[in-house]
Amino acid sequence: MPRTLQDKLLKRKLKKNQEVKKTLTTIDAPVPLSSSCNGTIEATFESIKHLLSEPVYKAVKAMGYTNLTEIQSQVFNALLTSDDRPSIKAIAKTGSGKTMAYLLPVIEMINATGADDSTGTMAIVVCPTRELAMQTYGVVVELLKFCRQKAALVRGGGVKKDEAKVLHWGASIVIGTPGRLLDHLQNTERFVYNCFSTLIIDEADRLFETGFEKEMTKIINLLRGIRAHQTLMFSATDNPLVQQFSKKAFHFPPILIDLSLSQEQATVAQLQQEFMLVPSEKRFFVLFCLLANLRSKKVMVFVSSRHSIFLYMTLLNNLCVDVMYMHGHQTQEQRNVSFNQFNRQDNGVLMCTDIGARGWDIPIVDLIIQYDPPDDPREYIHRVGRTARGGRDGKALVLLRPEEWEFVNFMRAHKVQLKEKKIMWEQAEKIHGQEYSKIVELVRRNGHVKSLAKTAFRSYIRSYLSHRLKYIYDKNTIDLHKAAKSFLLDEPPFTDIDEASTNPRLKKRPAEARAEFGKQSFKKSYKK
Repeated sequence: MPRTLQDKLLKRKLKKNQEVKKTLTTIDAPVPLSSSCNGTIEATFESIKHLLSEPVYKAVKAMGYTNLTEIQSQVFNALLTSDDRPSIKAIAKTGSGKTMAYLLPVIEMINATGADDSTGTMAIVVCPTRELAMQTYGVVVELLKFCRQKAALVRGGGVKKDEAKVLHWGASIVIGTPGRLLDHLQNTERFVYNCFSTLIIDEADRLFETGFEKEMTKIINLLRGIRAHQTLMFSATDNPLVQQFSKKAFHFPPILIDLSLSQEQATVAQLQQEFMLVPSEKRFFVLFCLLANLRSKKVMVFVSSRHSIFLYMTLLNNLCVDVMYMHGHQTQEQRNVSFNQFNRQDNGVLMCTDIGARGWDIPIVDLIIQYDPPDDPREYIHRVGRTARGGRDGKALVLLRPEEWEFVNFMRAHKVQLKEKKIMWEQAEKIHGQEYSKIVELVRRNGHVKSLAKTAFRSYIRSYLSHRLKYIYDKNTIDLHKAAKSFLLDEPPFTDIDEASTNPRLKKRPAEARAEFGKQSFKKSYKK
């Protein structure tokens, strides 16, 4: 190939990459919170105006906040009215306004000291996920709009050299994920934090569930070696892991603010929660009917696997229902693009796995649909916590097979009340039956879509077998032929359930081994 042609192709490729990077950077920018973020009690931000400096109050007013939430009222009372800097451990529901509860007092404290970028880092916020760190950073930027101080974001997936430059020039508040934050604390030479005074641990239960205990212990030990500091720990639940880590995190016993003790429900009061009993073969038809009737709304749909996302996204797009998606196998940039696009839109559908269940603050999500129900009440609470945030109303719907009715009683035992929503079958068939029959025919004729359906079906069965609540999710109640209909297949492909019943070697295994069989790969070994 001639040298000149090679140069032309290389330049064209570089130009294309630069354009893509520019687009991603633009879409990846923090999204300001909606101006309708109001609290749920009578106390207002105006009533604490005398406790805030003018630049901070001006920023709060510009963001559109009016009323306080219960957690904000109690935390502000403890931090803004005290001359010293007490440590706090706060337990409150998802969507109750915990982020603003800890950011506002910390920013007011830093602004009151007259610190600037040359002072170095005074506060560090640790978040369990990159996405939550990004959102928290976006709120901090808004609150610092009229202040001299700056903030920095450090997270896995970001460019470490660029982060180091920002830290070198100075940032009063640093928001980050545990691994990357620890890396900078240990290895970034010009990261100045000798005036450090406050450590904030957000979503503490999630941090320790995802295995960040070692990193958090190192961070705390490293910061404790500099000077005594204030620690603010916020969590949706006070599980044994959080209780155990609290002993390491606090120098002295903290002020405990536990709103879960005084509340009869595990979710916020303005959240309307319902369930539908749907036969296996009608599950996708019901989902399509729901989304077709909610084209003007903002909806999040939770499914068990990325394979289900690929299938349902393809089918729904063919039915003129635009779907965005997000799952754990995407790159960080791809997830950021999906999240921010959905965040900026007034309506649309975001289909995701449980990666979308924690920490996301999306303005005005109208409905959460749990297409594949969880077996952990904490996961259910965090899923539905993506709606009814900051005092807004919201709805949540979970689809259950009739055989999974016991899930309702299970959630009731965990302070979650679900009401049944009836399905108008005749009306649904009349309005959407013809469109649905076309998509069924598409799966029969299109080999690629049929392959997606088979893979999604196998993933669904594997996920079902991995459920811990066997008395609710009993594999013996699954009719494979009916379940295959919800994936628009005429016949079910070979699955783990088939192998479990036909493989004589598996029958000889102990019960524990058989219970773990659903987690194995579907691929068979071929004999030469």
